[in-house]
Amino acid sequence: MDPFVRPGGTFAAQIEHLITRYPGTGNPDITKYEWATNHHRDTLATFVGHHDMLCSLAVVENESLARTRLKLLNKMRQPCGKPPAVEDDDEDMSEMHDP
Repeated sequence: MDPFVRPGGTFAAQIEHLITRYPGTGNPDITKYEWATNHHRDTLATFVGHHDMLCSLAVVENESLARTRLKLLNKMRQPCGKPPAVEDDDEDMSEMHDP
């Protein structure tokens, strides 16, 4: 018996629970942009949350700790730039059916 799997539970149920609990883990419907945004936000949050990493970044950028923290927090708004335009599949389908 695998020590990491609870008796009576399945691996799929555990994965589903993790996906619903932690949105950053993604799901089958997540876009590349959403996944990259989650990844970058997690990385930036790690830099802000760990003082030693924040100090190293501040030294490398030759900025104060407060300014470096502020830059990272501001970057967390849109870490990958503006979201891509959403394509409407419904409009494309309606154009195909119209004579």
